[in-house]
Amino acid sequence: MRALKMLALSLVTLTVITSAKAQTAEEIVQKHIDAMGGAEKSKPSTAFTPKAAWRFPAPNCQ
Repeated sequence: MRALKMLALSLVTLTVITSAKAQTAEEIVQKHIDAMGGAEKSKPSTAFTPKAAWRFPAPNCQ
């Protein structure tokens, strides 16, 4: 009986400790964004303007 009480107490203690340190998905994502330099740094750059010239060969008319 004593062993059962100790097991129950251990499970309750473990559950309380584990739930106290749990993080939400939003907290994890926010920590990652902060580690990468913040939200401003992760925005796409608008300084690049793509310029391309498409050249197609003239049809071979005979």
